[in-house]
Amino acid sequence: MKKKTAYFSDSTVLDKDNLALVTDLTSGFSKELAQTLGFDLVTFSVSFKNNGETIEYKDGNEESDSFYVQLADEKTVDAKTGSSIEDFVRIFKTRLGEGKLVVYLGVTDSLSAGMRNAAMTARQMICDECPDLHADENVLILATHCIAGGLGLNLKMLRRWLDESPRTIVELKEKVTFLGNHMAHIFTLFSYDYMKRSGRFASTKDQLKIALAKTMKIYPVMLSPRNGPLQPTWKKVRGDKALIRTFVDIYAETAIDPENATVEIDYSGPTDISFVAYRKADELRKELGARFPNAKVITAQTSPSVGCHVGPDEISFFFLQKDIRPDMN
Repeated sequence: MKKKTAYFSDSTVLDKDNLALVTDLTSGFSKELAQTLGFDLVTFSVSFKNNGETIEYKDGNEESDSFYVQLADEKTVDAKTGSSIEDFVRIFKTRLGEGKLVVYLGVTDSLSAGMRNAAMTARQMICDECPDLHADENVLILATHCIAGGLGLNLKMLRRWLDESPRTIVELKEKVTFLGNHMAHIFTLFSYDYMKRSGRFASTKDQLKIALAKTMKIYPVMLSPRNGPLQPTWKKVRGDKALIRTFVDIYAETAIDPENATVEIDYSGPTDISFVAYRKADELRKELGARFPNAKVITAQTSPSVGCHVGPDEISFFFLQKDIRPDMN
């Protein structure tokens, strides 16, 4: 294993020989996509109980459709994720031993404390066990303030930016901050069944609101701020078609260069037109294409690590917006 001989300062110019980028499956990256883009991918498990039996999936594989079919089963409860410190240690040690600066790009503590804490724990373990690798100086743990497809789109944009010309470490930090501050995170639910089963809507008042919303086909439009979980409903929209138009109107009004931007639509559910999330994501993609034919629209399945929190009937929409995303009140 090659020992690190260089010290990385903010003015160090980064290239493929001295930079290792690391993220986790919260980004929605498949193993193949991560490899194509040059990211090391930390994996972890997703599990739930069905009829008393614990079922576990390894996120990032080809079993996501099966995962979402079972997640929609009314007998499914207690869905959760589990992170691996060992995976962080293995990746960090390998890249440090190659003489590289390791940059882990994850979400904020308030969105996924487990993954961020696992990364910091791994760094400290390497400092204690292999002081010659200088992990304290040469492993950067950067919060992107993004999650799911917002994190994925952030990292795709970051990769393209890094490939355009030589960048310094301080420029990398500034770019990560800019992308996190301006990455719009907009969500909606087409069913409340999973949220009810998971206990998120447990009060009588919540149940009455859900019953009324289902009867009148009222859908919430929710935002994710920079430093916290989904916020209470921002807008309420009645009717499927009006909801799709509302998403596109928000994009038209708030996006940076909406005519030519790159956006991502994620669907939480199987890749099957008979399932509502995939169908509505496709409708949003078509509406965006009709109004903004030069925009690049990426569609992707929400990773199980995020899907186990939001359920199987949700779509999310991500793009760079002109204003900085608000902080949680």
